[in-house]
Amino acid sequence: HSETGYVDFLGDDGSAPGVVDAAAPIGTVVSCTVCHSPSAASKTSVVFPSGVEITGLDASARCMECHQGRASTVQVNNAIAASGLGPDDSSPDLGFINIHYFAAASSLYGSEVQGSYQYEGMRYQPKFAHVPGYDSCIGCHNPHTLELKVNECAACHANVATVEDLLAIRMPGSLVDYDGDGSVQESLHDELEGLQALLFQAIQAYASEVVGTPIVYDEHAYPYFFIDTNANGAVDEGEAAFPNRYNAFTPRLLRAAYNFQAYEKDPGAFAHNGKYH
Repeated sequence: HSETGYVDFLGDDGSAPGVVDAAAPIGTVVSCTVCHSPSAASKTSVVFPSGVEITGLDASARCMECHQGRASTVQVNNAIAASGLGPDDSSPDLGFINIHYFAAASSLYGSEVQGSYQYEGMRYQPKFAHVPGYDSCIGCHNPHTLELKVNECAACHANVATVEDLLAIRMPGSLVDYDGDGSVQESLHDELEGLQALLFQAIQAYASEVVGTPIVYDEHAYPYFFIDTNANGAVDEGEAAFPNRYNAFTPRLLRAAYNFQAYEKDPGAFAHNGKYH
């Protein structure tokens, strides 16, 4: 998380690209140098945590190098394979895997880069094909302020004047009730919120009834999933602390928890690739 570290990663300090060779001071800002160094300015491809390389990119490659997350289906599968556990066997050695923050590029490219956990035999949405000119980071965000070009969204999306208005978007042709609440009028964002609620309900039920160790989630405290010590279903004082981290993950529970977090950590998931999520 530093200008110096990123320049080192690109190899613009004379070191090998793709790795950080020396300790870098943290707390620096994203300065001009970060995006306008020789290597950053010429980037047209990005390698994702799954090992997949996306090529032929515009200047959005500079954004995607950081905003891609730090895990994928591959890392989850590798951890499960290394554990040797059966689907519903738990072990303190199988810890939570965090996608990391603002993994917008992984959302955008969907199944192509496997940013969320993808179950074998299932089909998933690839890159979200939005309208030309608005299907990349810099197409929708000002590259310097990062602000959304909301006034340009209004050309196609009626009643959009603020960022908050984007949460209400649902295209007229979308007639699937994804969260099963009986409504096909609610926004795609609200459909996803409904699905998240159902997923968390299932996670808690499984942890209590199958694993035997109740679980709670706190989006502000690492590593996010904790033991529900009093089994009341809510995060109480003292529970969201590292020593109380959830230590009874099964392969089945880890996959579900990873996907829950993958959505939570991309606030723009509904727009980046709502169908994938």
